[in-house]
Amino acid sequence: MEKDSEREALLERLKAYADSLGLKGVRIAMLCPYYPTLKNPYLGGFSHSLARVHSALLSLSVFVLDNKEENYVYENVKVERASPLKLVKKVLSFAPDLLLVMAAYNELISLVNLIDKLHVFPKVTFSIGRDVYTNLIPASWPDDDAWEKVIKLPYRMIPRRWHIQEFSNMLRLRRYLKKGDQRGDFIIHHSKWVKKMCEMSTLYKAKNTQIIPYPVDTTVFKFQPREGKVEKLICVRPLRRKKDYFGRKYALDLVIRASRGKYETHIYGEGEGLYQYMALARKLKANVKFFPKFFTHRELAELYLQYDMGLMLSRVDSQGVSACEMQATGLPVITSAVQAIPEFATGGTILIKNTEVDKVEKIIDDINERGILEELSWKAHKGIVEKCGIEKVMREHLLLFHQLLNERKL
Repeated sequence: MEKDSEREALLERLKAYADSLGLKGVRIAMLCPYYPTLKNPYLGGFSHSLARVHSALLSLSVFVLDNKEENYVYENVKVERASPLKLVKKVLSFAPDLLLVMAAYNELISLVNLIDKLHVFPKVTFSIGRDVYTNLIPASWPDDDAWEKVIKLPYRMIPRRWHIQEFSNMLRLRRYLKKGDQRGDFIIHHSKWVKKMCEMSTLYKAKNTQIIPYPVDTTVFKFQPREGKVEKLICVRPLRRKKDYFGRKYALDLVIRASRGKYETHIYGEGEGLYQYMALARKLKANVKFFPKFFTHRELAELYLQYDMGLMLSRVDSQGVSACEMQATGLPVITSAVQAIPEFATGGTILIKNTEVDKVEKIIDDINERGILEELSWKAHKGIVEKCGIEKVMREHLLLFHQLLNERKL
């Protein structure tokens, strides 16, 4: 009941703010490449974290590209799935005041171009999915030092065989961005790093851009200060195979290597790479336990409260939302100093190089000897609320909607 009352108070504040901006009655169509279902609640979690709040404030429907036609409600959010032509008809029938394009993927850009031929709506596009480095660095890149050096290479120096497959995609995105600038549309990047990568990969700087991170729902990820000493750590990741791109990205092999000391790490997640990582843990005699299960946000929020610290290493990350959610609950996090992660570091974040994972035990020893766990816990929570707390992020979205719609009326 406490959680529900806090959420209701949050929604009331946001609704009053939306009304003060003249957004009452605004209709929003959210276009997604994928979205959660009851059978697969993992896909599209970022989009849903926005949709479930916006749908409580404004009239919002989610439209998902899919060969299978289906209408359903997921946590009070209306979702419609259909093939491109049918989806265009559904969007036009909904008659939105604003389109949210939830990823700059080819399929969604093609869909929007098709909609534009029939009716041009004001648009806000999220740039995730179109930065050259996260798409093209080989998943099997063997050396973490080399990986870091490649990410820093100028675009023109990346070998042609890596980026030729993406060249037409980038040209399409560039045209899309330029057309959006002509119409006064907005682009949202969720970190400074993503903005930089998008500009480098398209060789174009969009005019109307804002950096707004994905939100952390602090009415779900409730704060509880940690006290005493660090004993157990937690890691939550999809268990993808090590040679898979996402397997490299989520760096569970590094988490296992970092857990060869006296502190126990519990790894939660599903995936086909489970037995591969269990074998690696046995080989390295790592102090880890695996819990192969998917958790909802609310289940994760309760789970985090049972631990003293998060261990969330990564090779490629444009925000590190899971680490942000951990810190919102007061869980200090040891994570990697790569790409956008330092932008979301708080006083409760310990950043390390991926080549120095053997230092993790020593870092925890130092925290315990100094007795600073509670201090780190408070700093972690405060910092994340200030950077990407849900109320802050939603206010920024609402203000952006107000600006976009008002400019179109002028």
